[in-house]
Amino acid sequence: MQARSRLDTDEKGTPVQPTALGVDLESMCVRLKRLDFLPTEPQVARKLISISESNNLAPEELAKVAELEPAFAIRLFREGAHSESAPESLENLVTAVQVTKVPNVLSLMKAHATRTLRRDAYVFRHFSLTEYWRHSVAVAMGSKVLALLTNKVDPEIAYLAGLLHDVGYLVHASQIPAAHEEIFFAARSNREEYGVEEHRRLGWTHAESGAMLCREWCMPAPVVSAAANHHMPEFDNEHYEVSSIVALADRMAHETGFANASTAPPAATALLLNQLKLAPAQVGAISQVMVNHVLRAQSILDVHQ
Repeated sequence: MQARSRLDTDEKGTPVQPTALGVDLESMCVRLKRLDFLPTEPQVARKLISISESNNLAPEELAKVAELEPAFAIRLFREGAHSESAPESLENLVTAVQVTKVPNVLSLMKAHATRTLRRDAYVFRHFSLTEYWRHSVAVAMGSKVLALLTNKVDPEIAYLAGLLHDVGYLVHASQIPAAHEEIFFAARSNREEYGVEEHRRLGWTHAESGAMLCREWCMPAPVVSAAANHHMPEFDNEHYEVSSIVALADRMAHETGFANASTAPPAATALLLNQLKLAPAQVGAISQVMVNHVLRAQSILDVHQ
Protein backbone atom coordinates (compact mmCIF):
# COMPACT_ATOMS: atom_id res chain seq x y z
CA MET A 1 0.00 0.00 0.00
CA GLN A 2 1.33 3.42 -0.90
CA ALA A 3 1.61 6.10 1.77
CA ARG A 4 -0.92 8.81 1.03
CA SER A 5 0.47 12.25 0.27
CA ARG A 6 -1.37 15.57 0.49
CA LEU A 7 -0.39 15.96 -3.15
CA ASP A 8 -2.96 13.54 -4.52
CA THR A 9 -5.25 14.77 -7.29
CA ASP A 10 -8.81 15.90 -6.74
CA GLU A 11 -11.85 14.23 -8.27
CA LYS A 12 -11.15 15.99 -11.60
CA GLY A 13 -7.57 14.77 -11.74
CA THR A 14 -6.09 18.20 -10.96
CA PRO A 15 -2.99 18.08 -8.72
CA VAL A 16 -3.65 19.52 -5.28
CA GLN A 17 -1.02 22.17 -4.71
CA PRO A 18 1.04 22.15 -1.51
CA THR A 19 0.82 24.91 1.05
CA ALA A 20 3.46 26.51 3.26
CA LEU A 21 4.77 24.11 5.92
CA GLY A 22 5.25 24.99 9.58
CA VAL A 23 7.91 22.52 10.78
CA ASP A 24 10.60 24.32 12.74
CA LEU A 25 14.20 23.20 13.10
CA GLU A 26 14.10 23.32 16.89
CA SER A 27 11.29 20.74 16.93
CA MET A 28 13.27 18.58 14.52
CA CYS A 29 16.27 18.78 16.82
CA VAL A 30 14.14 17.42 19.67
CA ARG A 31 12.89 14.59 17.45
CA LEU A 32 16.43 13.65 16.44
CA LYS A 33 17.44 13.15 20.06
CA ARG A 34 14.79 10.41 20.28
CA LEU A 35 15.33 8.94 16.81
CA ASP A 36 16.79 5.42 16.66
CA PHE A 37 15.94 4.30 13.12
CA LEU A 38 16.01 5.36 9.47
CA PRO A 39 14.36 3.40 6.62
CA THR A 40 16.31 1.25 4.16
CA GLU A 41 15.51 0.64 0.50
CA PRO A 42 13.10 -2.37 0.59
CA GLN A 43 15.03 -4.62 -1.81
CA VAL A 44 18.19 -3.93 0.18
CA ALA A 45 16.32 -4.67 3.41
CA ARG A 46 15.32 -8.11 2.14
CA LYS A 47 18.92 -8.91 1.25
CA LEU A 48 20.15 -7.68 4.63
CA ILE A 49 17.81 -10.15 6.32
CA SER A 50 19.33 -12.94 4.23
CA ILE A 51 22.88 -11.80 5.03
CA SER A 52 22.06 -11.54 8.73
CA GLU A 53 21.44 -15.29 8.81
CA SER A 54 25.07 -16.02 7.85
CA ASN A 55 27.32 -17.40 10.58
CA ASN A 56 30.77 -17.09 9.05
CA LEU A 57 31.24 -13.43 8.14
CA ALA A 58 34.40 -11.61 9.18
CA PRO A 59 34.19 -8.00 10.45
CA GLU A 60 35.70 -6.75 7.20
CA GLU A 61 33.00 -8.54 5.18
CA LEU A 62 30.21 -7.08 7.30
CA ALA A 63 31.71 -3.62 6.99
CA LYS A 64 31.72 -4.03 3.19
CA VAL A 65 28.00 -4.75 3.31
CA ALA A 66 27.32 -1.81 5.64
CA GLU A 67 29.18 0.60 3.40
CA LEU A 68 26.64 -0.10 0.65
CA GLU A 69 23.61 0.95 2.73
CA PRO A 70 23.52 4.46 4.27
CA ALA A 71 20.70 3.91 6.79
CA PHE A 72 22.30 0.79 8.24
CA ALA A 73 25.82 2.25 8.07
CA ILE A 74 24.97 5.22 10.27
CA ARG A 75 22.95 3.00 12.64
CA LEU A 76 25.91 0.64 12.99
CA PHE A 77 28.26 3.55 13.58
CA ARG A 78 26.01 4.84 16.35
CA GLU A 79 25.94 1.39 17.94
CA GLY A 80 29.71 1.08 17.75
CA ALA A 81 30.32 4.54 19.19
CA HIS A 82 28.24 3.62 22.26
CA SER A 83 29.96 0.26 22.75
CA GLU A 84 31.94 -0.23 25.95
CA SER A 85 35.07 -1.03 23.96
CA ALA A 86 34.74 1.84 21.48
CA PRO A 87 37.81 4.03 20.98
CA GLU A 88 37.59 7.70 21.90
CA SER A 89 37.11 8.54 18.23
CA LEU A 90 35.44 5.97 15.96
CA GLU A 91 36.60 6.56 12.38
CA ASN A 92 35.44 3.65 10.18
CA LEU A 93 32.90 0.87 9.78
CA VAL A 94 35.37 -1.98 10.27
CA THR A 95 36.14 -0.70 13.76
CA ALA A 96 32.41 -0.19 14.37
CA VAL A 97 31.81 -3.88 13.55
CA GLN A 98 34.74 -5.02 15.68
CA VAL A 99 33.68 -3.14 18.82
CA THR A 100 30.00 -4.04 18.37
CA LYS A 101 30.90 -7.72 17.78
CA VAL A 102 29.80 -9.72 14.74
CA PRO A 103 26.84 -11.55 16.36
CA ASN A 104 25.44 -8.25 17.62
CA VAL A 105 25.90 -6.63 14.20
CA LEU A 106 24.01 -9.49 12.53
CA SER A 107 21.16 -9.13 15.04
CA LEU A 108 21.11 -5.38 14.51
CA MET A 109 21.07 -5.87 10.74
CA LYS A 110 18.09 -8.22 10.89
CA ALA A 111 16.14 -6.01 13.27
CA HIS A 112 16.85 -2.92 11.18
CA ALA A 113 15.79 -4.52 7.89
CA THR A 114 12.71 -6.15 9.40
CA ARG A 115 11.57 -2.82 10.82
CA THR A 116 11.72 -1.23 7.36
CA LEU A 117 9.67 -4.00 5.75
CA ARG A 118 7.08 -3.92 8.53
CA ARG A 119 6.05 -0.37 7.71
CA ASP A 120 4.11 0.53 4.56
CA ALA A 121 4.63 4.16 5.61
CA TYR A 122 8.04 3.94 3.95
CA VAL A 123 6.49 3.68 0.47
CA PHE A 124 6.23 7.10 -1.16
CA ARG A 125 4.57 8.61 -4.21
CA HIS A 126 7.25 11.15 -5.06
CA PHE A 127 10.40 10.32 -3.09
CA SER A 128 12.17 7.13 -4.18
CA LEU A 129 14.24 5.19 -1.66
CA THR A 130 15.80 3.34 -4.59
CA GLU A 131 16.92 6.56 -6.31
CA TYR A 132 18.19 7.82 -2.97
CA TRP A 133 20.15 4.60 -2.40
CA ARG A 134 21.76 4.60 -5.86
CA HIS A 135 22.69 8.27 -5.56
CA SER A 136 24.24 7.80 -2.12
CA VAL A 137 26.32 4.80 -3.22
CA ALA A 138 27.48 6.65 -6.35
CA VAL A 139 28.50 9.76 -4.40
CA ALA A 140 30.31 7.60 -1.84
CA MET A 141 32.52 5.99 -4.47
CA GLY A 142 33.01 9.26 -6.35
CA SER A 143 34.14 10.89 -3.12
CA LYS A 144 36.60 8.08 -2.42
CA VAL A 145 38.12 8.29 -5.91
CA LEU A 146 38.42 12.07 -5.67
CA ALA A 147 40.11 11.72 -2.28
CA LEU A 148 42.62 9.28 -3.75
CA LEU A 149 43.32 11.61 -6.69
CA THR A 150 43.76 14.77 -4.61
CA ASN A 151 45.57 13.06 -1.72
CA LYS A 152 44.07 15.60 0.70
CA VAL A 153 41.50 13.49 2.55
CA ASP A 154 41.38 9.98 4.03
CA PRO A 155 39.59 8.00 1.27
CA GLU A 156 37.55 6.01 3.81
CA ILE A 157 36.32 9.17 5.51
CA ALA A 158 35.50 10.62 2.08
CA TYR A 159 33.52 7.49 1.21
CA LEU A 160 31.55 7.64 4.46
CA ALA A 161 30.91 11.36 3.97
CA GLY A 162 29.63 10.71 0.46
CA LEU A 163 27.45 7.83 1.59
CA LEU A 164 25.77 9.98 4.26
CA HIS A 165 25.77 13.42 2.62
CA ASP A 166 22.01 13.25 1.97
CA VAL A 167 21.00 11.40 5.14
CA GLY A 168 18.74 14.36 5.89
CA TYR A 169 16.42 13.00 3.20
CA LEU A 170 15.88 9.90 5.32
CA VAL A 171 15.33 12.08 8.38
CA HIS A 172 12.58 13.95 6.56
CA ALA A 173 11.11 10.79 5.04
CA SER A 174 10.76 9.23 8.49
CA GLN A 175 9.94 12.28 10.60
CA ILE A 176 7.97 14.63 8.36
CA PRO A 177 6.87 12.35 5.46
CA ALA A 178 3.95 14.50 4.26
CA ALA A 179 6.10 17.63 4.13
CA HIS A 180 8.92 15.69 2.46
CA GLU A 181 6.54 14.43 -0.22
CA GLU A 182 5.11 17.89 -0.82
CA ILE A 183 8.56 19.38 -1.27
CA PHE A 184 9.57 16.65 -3.73
CA PHE A 185 6.37 17.17 -5.69
CA ALA A 186 6.85 20.93 -5.80
CA ALA A 187 10.53 20.70 -6.76
CA ARG A 188 9.83 18.35 -9.65
CA SER A 189 6.76 20.27 -10.80
CA ASN A 190 8.65 23.58 -10.73
CA ARG A 191 11.93 22.08 -12.03
CA GLU A 192 13.54 23.55 -8.96
CA GLU A 193 16.52 22.35 -6.95
CA TYR A 194 15.18 20.38 -3.98
CA GLY A 195 17.15 22.31 -1.36
CA VAL A 196 15.78 25.62 -2.63
CA GLU A 197 12.23 24.32 -2.33
CA GLU A 198 13.01 22.96 1.14
CA HIS A 199 14.28 26.29 2.36
CA ARG A 200 11.32 28.11 0.87
CA ARG A 201 8.81 25.87 2.62
CA LEU A 202 10.59 24.84 5.82
CA GLY A 203 13.09 27.61 6.41
CA TRP A 204 15.87 25.00 6.56
CA THR A 205 17.10 22.02 4.53
CA HIS A 206 18.09 18.37 4.61
CA ALA A 207 21.71 19.52 4.91
CA GLU A 208 20.98 20.99 8.35
CA SER A 209 18.89 18.09 9.65
CA GLY A 210 21.34 15.54 8.20
CA ALA A 211 24.30 17.21 9.89
CA MET A 212 22.37 17.33 13.17
CA LEU A 213 21.73 13.59 13.00
CA CYS A 214 25.35 12.80 12.06
CA ARG A 215 26.51 14.79 15.07
CA GLU A 216 23.92 13.19 17.36
CA TRP A 217 24.92 9.71 16.15
CA CYS A 218 28.65 10.28 16.72
CA MET A 219 29.88 10.46 13.13
CA PRO A 220 33.42 11.81 12.54
CA ALA A 221 33.58 15.61 12.30
CA PRO A 222 34.40 15.68 8.55
CA VAL A 223 31.29 13.58 7.84
CA VAL A 224 29.13 15.97 9.85
CA SER A 225 30.69 18.89 8.02
CA ALA A 226 30.11 17.40 4.58
CA ALA A 227 26.46 16.68 5.39
CA ALA A 228 26.04 20.33 6.38
CA ASN A 229 28.00 21.89 3.53
CA HIS A 230 27.85 19.62 0.47
CA HIS A 231 25.77 22.20 -1.44
CA MET A 232 27.94 25.14 -0.35
CA PRO A 233 31.42 23.84 0.47
CA GLU A 234 32.86 27.35 0.33
CA PHE A 235 31.23 27.99 3.73
CA ASP A 236 33.04 25.08 5.39
CA ASN A 237 35.99 26.57 7.26
CA GLU A 238 37.00 23.38 9.05
CA HIS A 239 36.75 20.54 6.53
CA TYR A 240 36.59 22.29 3.17
CA GLU A 241 38.44 19.53 1.31
CA VAL A 242 35.93 16.85 2.35
CA SER A 243 32.91 19.05 1.67
CA SER A 244 34.21 20.14 -1.74
CA ILE A 245 35.02 16.54 -2.73
CA VAL A 246 31.52 15.40 -1.74
CA ALA A 247 29.98 18.40 -3.52
CA LEU A 248 31.82 17.50 -6.72
CA ALA A 249 30.91 13.80 -6.44
CA ASP A 250 27.30 14.84 -5.80
CA ARG A 251 27.24 16.91 -8.98
CA MET A 252 28.93 14.17 -10.99
CA ALA A 253 26.39 11.60 -9.75
CA HIS A 254 23.57 13.80 -11.03
CA GLU A 255 25.30 14.25 -14.37
CA THR A 256 25.92 10.49 -14.61
CA GLY A 257 22.22 9.75 -14.12
CA PHE A 258 22.11 8.94 -10.41
CA ALA A 259 19.84 11.82 -9.50
CA ASN A 260 18.24 12.13 -6.10
CA ALA A 261 15.99 15.10 -6.89
CA SER A 262 14.65 17.03 -9.86
CA THR A 263 17.74 19.10 -10.62
CA ALA A 264 21.43 18.98 -9.83
CA PRO A 265 22.82 20.80 -6.78
CA PRO A 266 24.17 24.30 -7.40
CA ALA A 267 27.90 23.64 -6.93
CA ALA A 268 29.63 24.10 -10.30
CA THR A 269 31.61 21.13 -11.61
CA ALA A 270 34.23 23.23 -13.43
CA LEU A 271 34.88 25.45 -10.40
CA LEU A 272 35.24 22.51 -8.03
CA LEU A 273 37.53 20.67 -10.44
CA ASN A 274 39.73 23.75 -10.60
CA GLN A 275 39.80 24.19 -6.83
CA LEU A 276 40.73 20.53 -6.34
CA LYS A 277 43.34 20.79 -9.12
CA LEU A 278 41.71 18.09 -11.25
CA ALA A 279 41.43 18.06 -15.02
CA PRO A 280 38.02 17.99 -16.77
CA ALA A 281 39.31 15.03 -18.77
CA GLN A 282 39.28 12.95 -15.58
CA VAL A 283 35.52 13.30 -15.10
CA GLY A 284 34.57 10.56 -17.54
CA ALA A 285 36.80 7.94 -15.91
CA ILE A 286 35.61 8.86 -12.40
CA SER A 287 31.99 8.69 -13.52
CA GLN A 288 32.56 5.22 -14.95
CA VAL A 289 33.99 4.05 -11.62
CA MET A 290 30.85 5.39 -9.94
CA VAL A 291 28.62 3.53 -12.40
CA ASN A 292 30.54 0.29 -11.90
CA HIS A 293 30.29 0.63 -8.13
CA VAL A 294 26.53 1.12 -8.24
CA LEU A 295 26.15 -1.89 -10.55
CA ARG A 296 28.27 -3.98 -8.21
CA ALA A 297 26.24 -2.82 -5.19
CA GLN A 298 23.01 -3.67 -7.01
CA SER A 299 24.34 -7.15 -7.71
CA ILE A 300 25.48 -7.75 -4.12
CA LEU A 301 22.24 -6.49 -2.58
CA ASP A 302 19.82 -7.77 -5.23
CA VAL A 303 18.47 -4.38 -6.32
CA HIS A 304 16.74 -4.83 -9.66
CA GLN A 305 14.58 -1.74 -10.25
